[in-house]
Amino acid sequence: RLNYHKHLVIDGHFASRYFPGTGLWLAPFVAWGHPHWGQWLAGAITSVLIFWIGRELHSNRLGFIAGSLTALAPGMGMFSNLLLAHHPTLVGLSVFLLAFLRLVRTGSGIAATVAGVGLTYAMLCRPMTAAGVALPCGVYFAWWVLAKPPHDEAFGNRIRVRAVAGLGIPLLLGFVGLFCFNRAITGDGFYSPYQQFTDVYTPRHGYGFNNVIRGEQKLTPRVIDNYDRWAENLTPSVAAMNVWKRHVASWQWTLGIIPLLLATVVVLICPPRCRGPWWLIPAGIVSLQAVHIPYWFVGMLDYHYVFESGPLWTLVFGLATCQLVDAWHAAQRRMMTLWWGAVVATSFAMSFLSFEPFWAGWLYRGVVQMVFARGQHAGFQQLMKQAVVSRPAIVLIDPDPADRHIDYVTNRPDLQNDLLLGRYIPDIVSIPRVQELFPDRTVYVFRYRNRGYERTIDLNIVSQPSPTRRTD
Repeated sequence: RLNYHKHLVIDGHFASRYFPGTGLWLAPFVAWGHPHWGQWLAGAITSVLIFWIGRELHSNRLGFIAGSLTALAPGMGMFSNLLLAHHPTLVGLSVFLLAFLRLVRTGSGIAATVAGVGLTYAMLCRPMTAAGVALPCGVYFAWWVLAKPPHDEAFGNRIRVRAVAGLGIPLLLGFVGLFCFNRAITGDGFYSPYQQFTDVYTPRHGYGFNNVIRGEQKLTPRVIDNYDRWAENLTPSVAAMNVWKRHVASWQWTLGIIPLLLATVVVLICPPRCRGPWWLIPAGIVSLQAVHIPYWFVGMLDYHYVFESGPLWTLVFGLATCQLVDAWHAAQRRMMTLWWGAVVATSFAMSFLSFEPFWAGWLYRGVVQMVFARGQHAGFQQLMKQAVVSRPAIVLIDPDPADRHIDYVTNRPDLQNDLLLGRYIPDIVSIPRVQELFPDRTVYVFRYRNRGYERTIDLNIVSQPSPTRRTD
């Protein structure tokens, strides 16, 4: 209990509360000492796959537009430098969408298997996001298998069997793997570490409406009270506001409100002619928004829950651009193409550049939000190196109630490093009990308070090992 972190579950196991796909992706890059390389590579792969998806749907021109905008989007740049699950999820979803479009066009069993593998991997990273983007494809696939009339009945049935097996077997194996993963950590294959963490430590943060009311009915002494009270009770009005904020932020962090608003109008008024079911792209955006409606938190930067919609929006914009350029050339109005390019360039300039004091670019705003937390963590680590001189030691952290979102408790899984970090919770575990549990360690208590512009930092020794105790 002394060593739980908001990303960890301690109940006989020391494990991440998150799903295993992201760890699988980052593991080799962490071993090389450059974890961010994994995110950068995932972003590059996603941009290439979006190009192929555009090519599969329409043309090289659409692929070039969508792939380039995906690579240049400020949201991709921002999240490429955060070690989150979104980039690996995007790789899986992009593989799935490309292979699925080829499957419904060609009936290829190989495409079905690749689509199944891509969706399975995305599910192992962010299950709800994977389900949201793939739901329209699942509906279309059911129609394609059950209702679409084949040209040749016998041949068509063989294609359907291959498609169902190719798509279904990887998903089935993924569900089995996830069942084993859950059971190894929580003891129940249908009970994920993520849900266990929420139930034990932050019950007010649960999924669904009236989350605070429901969470207050199952509070335990192990609840992280200050962080848990941050949750806002989800009502229909709060949910509607969250959807609006996420939608606007997805435009702002992809290309800009005006270009994407115009593109949406164009696509709605004049549906594009494509080789495949292009409507699966905007339907995936809507579905991704819908599955996050029952969550009270709007998301980091108002965006991260629907981050994976960004590359889909570039495809929508590319479809609209291809239609407009063709219409303008047919009408001998080629200067309109330059105007459209100027709109895009202006939007990118407003995203990446700041014009103080009139405008702060979106990328700058995002960096400012992230810099504070990173600066606090860096300062804490430096203080630990300089001030904790009596080692081995355990530092019990009494966090600042005014800052719910910075958690300094991080330890190696084996708890064998010479400096352990834990929570200061004397009502549950007293200092004598801590010294009894860690007899060979000096016990420190760290307090950090911000009062306006005044910062107070205390780091005091509260207990030292007895010289008569064995330390072996």
